[in-house]
Amino acid sequence: MIDDELAMVAWGRAQLDEDERRAQAASDGPWRVGKVDHGSASVVDKDGHDVIPEDVDYGTVVALADCEHVVRYDPVWALARVAGLRAVLGLYETNLRVREENAQKLARLHGTARLDAAWGAEVGQLRAFGLEVEDRVVALRDVVRLQLVEYAGRPGYREQWRPVTDRG
Repeated sequence: MIDDELAMVAWGRAQLDEDERRAQAASDGPWRVGKVDHGSASVVDKDGHDVIPEDVDYGTVVALADCEHVVRYDPVWALARVAGLRAVLGLYETNLRVREENAQKLARLHGTARLDAAWGAEVGQLRAFGLEVEDRVVALRDVVRLQLVEYAGRPGYREQWRPVTDRG
């Protein structure tokens, strides 16, 4: 199971790397709506240069609502979003690894011939800690799945990663 969970983390990071690459390649943000004329508009960068001119593609009018949408998701926003999602993936991965290490410690203890009070206390502590970590892993898994489902149409996405609430 941990292999699939770590694969989801790695795949998610690859998606974020691509989002970050594209945001960094775009014109500097923050962007804003530039010229507005009879329902059409333009998007300009922080220096006022056209990112999306009002008259794109030789006569295609860019609607104001489209420009407002593009502005809302400018590179500054995209990079902040990537940083936040990366942090969540990092928390999830850390807790996955801690859960695995704790389970290995517990298995080693069970493999010993000791059955004294100190052994019992140590086993009890590891079990309690394991339950706490498992609660965090389950919660973070749900969050990660909810965040990564927006990438479900990209190659490599696995249906078992789909959030339970989103499965037909």
